[in-house]
Amino acid sequence: MTTDNRPNPMNFKDIGSKNANYTGTSNYSADDEENETASNLEAAQDMVSLDDESIATDVLTTQKGLCKMYGTAITEVSCPNLRNLLHNQFSECADDQFHTFQYMNENGMYETEDAGTEKMDEAKQTFAEKEKETFNK
Repeated sequence: MTTDNRPNPMNFKDIGSKNANYTGTSNYSADDEENETASNLEAAQDMVSLDDESIATDVLTTQKGLCKMYGTAITEVSCPNLRNLLHNQFSECADDQFHTFQYMNENGMYETEDAGTEKMDEAKQTFAEKEKETFNK
């Protein structure tokens, strides 16, 4: 059996001692680290370029999801104080969502068309039919 005199790389007690066998030198300075960090940041920003529309769409989608969760939570809670709190949070979230929609609409990011009288009547009829199906079974 031969004996290996090299230090065990997993033997951390040797790190920093005369037995460590590390012979490399480093000229890496704090300035180099700052330059590398700045370079990495610029590269990341180039790879992920988010414009106003992308950001606003993400915000709008998140707000819609939050409104759904608050709505579900309100219907599941029996404590009046918690229900009131959730209702207030829901209202605030719905207002924020509408403001985001308005911003997007005004800036051509979310196009809509006006619903004429005929479309409104169709929507009312559809909802009335669904209500009858749901509650008159």
